[in-house]
Amino acid sequence: MTIVKNRGGRPVIAATIGTSLEWYDYFLYGSMAVIVFPAVFFPSGDPLISTLVSVSTFGLGFLVRPLGAFVFGRIGDRLGRRDALMYTMVLMGVATLAIALTPGFNDIGIWAPIVVIIARLLQGLSAGGEWGGAVLMSVEQSPNEASLGAQKTEKAGFFGSFVQAASPIGLMLSNAAILGVSLLGPEALTAWAWRVPFFIGGLIAIVGIIIRLSVQESAVFEAMRNQDALSSTPIASAFRHDLGAMILVALTYMGVGTIFYVAVIFGQSYGKGVGLTQPEMSLIIVAFAFAMLVASIIAGAHSDRIGHKRSMLIGLAGCALYAPLWILMFSSGAFALSLLSFVILAVIFSYCWAPMAAFFARAMSTASRYSSLSIGYQMGSILGGALPPIIAVWMFGTTGSIWAILGYIVLTLIISLLAATRLTQHTVKVRVAVSEAS
Repeated sequence: MTIVKNRGGRPVIAATIGTSLEWYDYFLYGSMAVIVFPAVFFPSGDPLISTLVSVSTFGLGFLVRPLGAFVFGRIGDRLGRRDALMYTMVLMGVATLAIALTPGFNDIGIWAPIVVIIARLLQGLSAGGEWGGAVLMSVEQSPNEASLGAQKTEKAGFFGSFVQAASPIGLMLSNAAILGVSLLGPEALTAWAWRVPFFIGGLIAIVGIIIRLSVQESAVFEAMRNQDALSSTPIASAFRHDLGAMILVALTYMGVGTIFYVAVIFGQSYGKGVGLTQPEMSLIIVAFAFAMLVASIIAGAHSDRIGHKRSMLIGLAGCALYAPLWILMFSSGAFALSLLSFVILAVIFSYCWAPMAAFFARAMSTASRYSSLSIGYQMGSILGGALPPIIAVWMFGTTGSIWAILGYIVLTLIISLLAATRLTQHTVKVRVAVSEAS
């Protein structure tokens, strides 16, 4: 068995920084789809219809994420994790700059939403391949993984939590940027200021590319390449060996994604409806993201001690129990109480968010690990990412009741809780043996 020396934290930090920039671009679109895009790109005369159409384009990015998982999963399993992550970064940067440069509907008519939708699809393709690669670049650097099971020190949850922390970092940065430009006033924001954060996002993608050029390949991938254990058909291998695990991963993610995206996307529209201003909502989301960032690192380290599955179950159950109180506090319209409700949610949520990287990665076979992990997660992102903001907007627009949305959130969390109990974890040594036998 080939033992690869653990390279320490540099690949983990590089993966985290690059993925943070990716999520900045991705969340920026989601927020603007509620705040600005209904008027700029999708005007219809009916605010509800314009918002529904705009939020639906945010969902389109999720629909193509499984395609990105197929494309970049194969690259990551055949050529390496680093190569795949380089391509995703370039694609996200180009798409984000395209959005920044697209004139509004009043200037070029139907071509405006067409260009924006195409750019959004490219963002979805990029995100579809990004998460799986970044997770593996981190988890596979942990002592147990990098030594292929020779070292028993368990830090996969801690290492993986840094990539999970990239999501709140991107969310925090994007909403901080929105907060900054929203202070210019609603007229300036709608007219031109919304473009500034997109320009910044496209330009800082260059930083991400430079960072990833300096990183060495994943330790586990190099060991497999040295052993000639790479699959020539990773997609076929994924469906042959990991179909059940991919389905369970998708269902487990559904509830995680639902409460997250209802909170950070639909929540921005709902918050303004109960009396909060846009700068206040942006500040609440920034505080939520910061709390989630800190809590994710702590929860990731704790999951290595209590077990990744147990941590997932605690987080899912905790979110289901807390969701009614969160909505009650948020619905008050009081800034301080709403802020507190989101911070508490972030801490509880982190217990199912932080260990997800290690928990999902270790459910997959090594030879098709990038493909299996990415496909399962991205299929779940349709259930837990594309649909929740649309369903929440539709439910609230047709019923006027936030409690129908609460029922939807809790139902998805219960389904995810049941799915998580069925996911089987494998050791590195067992996975490598299975891969070589196949």
